[in-house]
Amino acid sequence: LGVVLGVTLLVPALGIPLWPWDIKPFNARFIGVFYLTGWLGALYAAFIGRLSPARGFFREAAVFTGVATLSSLIHRDSFLAERRLSVAVWWITYIGFCAALTWSARMVGGSPQPGRPPGPGQRRLRDLYALLTTAYGLALFAVPATATAFWPWPVDSFHARVYSGIFFAGTAVLLGLRNTETPADLNLAGLLQAVLGLGAIWATWSIDLTAHRVNWSAGGTWLWLALFGGMGLAGLGMLAQARRLRTQGG
Repeated sequence: LGVVLGVTLLVPALGIPLWPWDIKPFNARFIGVFYLTGWLGALYAAFIGRLSPARGFFREAAVFTGVATLSSLIHRDSFLAERRLSVAVWWITYIGFCAALTWSARMVGGSPQPGRPPGPGQRRLRDLYALLTTAYGLALFAVPATATAFWPWPVDSFHARVYSGIFFAGTAVLLGLRNTETPADLNLAGLLQAVLGLGAIWATWSIDLTAHRVNWSAGGTWLWLALFGGMGLAGLGMLAQARRLRTQGG
């Protein structure tokens, strides 16, 4: 499913006519990057052969699908009546996935957590990062027009609320690393953050090659680049920490 959604949205000409609501190329490719990010996280959690990264993936995915489902309910009038099949697939998929992922997260949540505690400095940095992602997620959901005013392309309230799930999901992953960490956990968190942050920048740049809508010298655009560039760098830092921990036998 991640491959199908990701590919159709990364190729907007294929995905836009099939999407259950009116979606523009910038939003389409941005969402496509997130779906592919989630698919890569699912592959990693499935093939690593350990429970701890699966716990992180279920937590992250349950949060995002829950927020996306709630956003869809709030903006249900945005769905196009003439695309009944697409609309039906959306609701069945998201309600089903939300229920299944929440159940899975609860099932594995009580299992013993392997690993060792992070250092005090790392914990404080992750707590700060989690606080920032939560705050911006709340802003996107509560005051979407204000929270996306600096974005390099127009974002309506529906998409802004869906995007808030990205930041809430990031918080969920970070909180899972607060007390213990393993290389596998850090690899999953780093993969999700790096691919999403850097992928969002690539998605915007690639669409603008033909759209020519983004003012790359604007202060708001630079703030947006710092937001997602910082996310990507945080992910790369987690990947580097996973490598160090593995070297130390963690």
